[in-house]
Amino acid sequence: MVKAVLFDMDETLIDIPVSLAFKRAADILNLDVEDLWQAYHSFSDRPSINNHFALLKEKFNLSEDLVNEAESVFLETVRDSKLKDGALDLVKSLSKKYKLYIVSVDSVGKRKAQLEKFGLSSFFSGIFTDKGLGINKESPNYYLKVLEKLNLKAKDVVVVGDSLIAEAAPCQKVGIKVILIPSSENDLVTISPLKDVESYI
Repeated sequence: MVKAVLFDMDETLIDIPVSLAFKRAADILNLDVEDLWQAYHSFSDRPSINNHFALLKEKFNLSEDLVNEAESVFLETVRDSKLKDGALDLVKSLSKKYKLYIVSVDSVGKRKAQLEKFGLSSFFSGIFTDKGLGINKESPNYYLKVLEKLNLKAKDVVVVGDSLIAEAAPCQKVGIKVILIPSSENDLVTISPLKDVESYI
């Protein structure tokens, strides 16, 4: 029986124009957007966006002014985020039946601020981040640590996310059911829009 639902945030509950941000930054840096995307994500173990852009400067031998401009445009674009359609209604409804938690990257403080910004904070019982746990979210150990902290078993939990790498694959390895938004090449339950999530829990 499900006791808790663990939600990813970016691109699951919140629409963040990441693709547009990379395109705008790539245009400024005169780079192919795919090259920029791959290079940026190769630094995913680094602590902040600022470090990512500093490393891009070194990798592509770019001027500091150009990198600063690209970083500024990138950050301005990703800040233009909004709550996904159906997210508030879904969270309200699920919070009456299950404990809800956030599983995410970044800092707890940043995620708390986002929950408050979008009026979601009262529905969530806690936030788990890679930085807080000291474990990469792409590792099954991340989810094992969350289960340990919640004193729950894999069968007691459902994860709702958008990533094969950060949610689907590690959760499958530890036996946690995953509902993936919006699609996947995997044989997991894949649904869109958000309002349909509840029927799969």
